[in-house]
Amino acid sequence: TRPPPPAVRHTAVDIALVEPDGGQTWLPEIDQIGVVRGSYAFTSADNAAIAAGNVHLRKRGRTTRLTGGTLRDRGFVWPYDVENPLFPVVPLPGMMLIEPHPLEAPAVGEARFSQRGDSGSAIVDVHNRVVGVLVGAYSDDDMHGWTVAFPIDRVLTKLNSFDPGSGAVAFEVSSSDHSGDTRTFPSASAAE
Repeated sequence: TRPPPPAVRHTAVDIALVEPDGGQTWLPEIDQIGVVRGSYAFTSADNAAIAAGNVHLRKRGRTTRLTGGTLRDRGFVWPYDVENPLFPVVPLPGMMLIEPHPLEAPAVGEARFSQRGDSGSAIVDVHNRVVGVLVGAYSDDDMHGWTVAFPIDRVLTKLNSFDPGSGAVAFEVSSSDHSGDTRTFPSASAAE
């Protein structure tokens, strides 16, 4: 049997990998959002739409459930606190900055795109393409309720550079063209 993949902690991507049990079924869908339609990496061609506030995003998180927001920056430098007294802040460039969208924010409480517990949520565009992975949220007065995310291309590049020693591992965003497209993880004996 293969050892479980380790958590990957790096200033470029902070994400964990898991290996489901063989035979377990799953759907390429997000609760309350629907079928995932692949991934999309924002480029300079999207800058005008981003500047105009026309790039709307959604996520379904554990804490805040389904929320919406507007992409405000795709090159944001986040002063990520790694809780290290010698190096208390590590700037993470190239992050996505998301403002909560008041019409899509939860009806109760403050407008937020995310809260503690939503980290790791997939963020999708209006076409249900995964565009990012939620990292954290601001709680200060100036940007209260705003969220920071890793762009999905950065996540996939980092994950695809990971070599557990037993060969290359290919990561991609699973997608489908219809609801109910049940998939099954291969058993360990089938993967060897």
